[in-house]
Amino acid sequence: MPGIAIPPAKIPLGLRKKDSGRCRPIPIDPAATSYGTSLNMQVNVSARHGSLQPGDQELIEEKTIKLRRLYDRINAIEVTIDLKQLDKPSVEIQVSAEHADDMVAHAEATTVIAALDNAIPKVEQQLRKLKARKTDHRTAAHKHIELVEVDDDESTLDE
Repeated sequence: MPGIAIPPAKIPLGLRKKDSGRCRPIPIDPAATSYGTSLNMQVNVSARHGSLQPGDQELIEEKTIKLRRLYDRINAIEVTIDLKQLDKPSVEIQVSAEHADDMVAHAEATTVIAALDNAIPKVEQQLRKLKARKTDHRTAAHKHIELVEVDDDESTLDE
């Protein structure tokens, strides 16, 4: 209908794709682009023997989602905080990845966030090792190539 103005959608625009000589914007899903994550990864945060302070759950989710940048085949991350000893809370991070065993890291500290900061590097190291194991097969074939030495006979050169 002429005369009715439709406001443009407030969708962030990404790279422009050429379509028959004209450039058109491509909408980007902000949830899918944050730290390279997709919507199919689950992050579960739970607390035993108590509850978390307000804002701690969101901070824990933000920090654990960043693990996806190391290995993109992570299916789920489970963070369990044990508040049985209030002066020394413990954190357990369990990461499930495709075609691999679960990776688990434990840490204790004076605060929940400090314990999380101690456990994340442990899981990161396990993810780096997993990625190295999964991608190492590409270079293994080159190690087993045998070199053949060629003997130069002077008789063939004299011809």
